[in-house]
Amino acid sequence: MPLIRIAPENMGYIITKDEEELVDGFAWYLDRSNRLVLLAVEAKYTQKDVDIREIKRKARILKEDFHIKRLIVTTNHKTLEIEEDYAIIPAEIFLLLM
Repeated sequence: MPLIRIAPENMGYIITKDEEELVDGFAWYLDRSNRLVLLAVEAKYTQKDVDIREIKRKARILKEDFHIKRLIVTTNHKTLEIEEDYAIIPAEIFLLLM
């Protein structure tokens, strides 16, 4: 059974039974109907492009196993991509929203 806990080597959360870290953190807010909305956040800071296959796989696991609708991926790139299961946004935009 997957757990939500802090990974000892890298402040990460939601650890699967095979010890895979799915996200780096969470953000939350109350929507207009006072329902709690949980956002899973993954930070990807690389010189290369983000591995979309990995993002899609993690987003699918989060949706199917944890009912988290969308994975938010922050990057050091200027790319903005919004899909049904994930969104890739520059870190500057993400920080402005927080």
